Amino acid sequence: MAQHVSIRNSKLKGFQKVYRSICKKADRGLWAISGSLQFEELPYMDYKINPTDRVFVTRRVVNGERKIFELHYDINTQKLLDIFLVK
Repeated sequence: MAQHVSIRNSKLKGFQKVYRSICKKADRGLWAISGSLQFEELPYMDYKINPTDRVFVTRRVVNGERKIFELHYDINTQKLLDIFLVK
């Protein structure tokens, strides 16, 4: 089982940059995430925080290493719930 670490309050500059980038995209709306080829949706209920959650996975380079991030977007409130680093 993979560990998930929230990057919302991360002190590392690379993770802050990824967080701001994804938040900026999420602020444009769900279409900006779901329509992008950078994000892959996980349709399984096991990954969701709540029933109105849509889960996406993306890969980004942080400090020269390729990392996997999982983001949770609530379709009712139209807000990004959290972004997790998947270890």
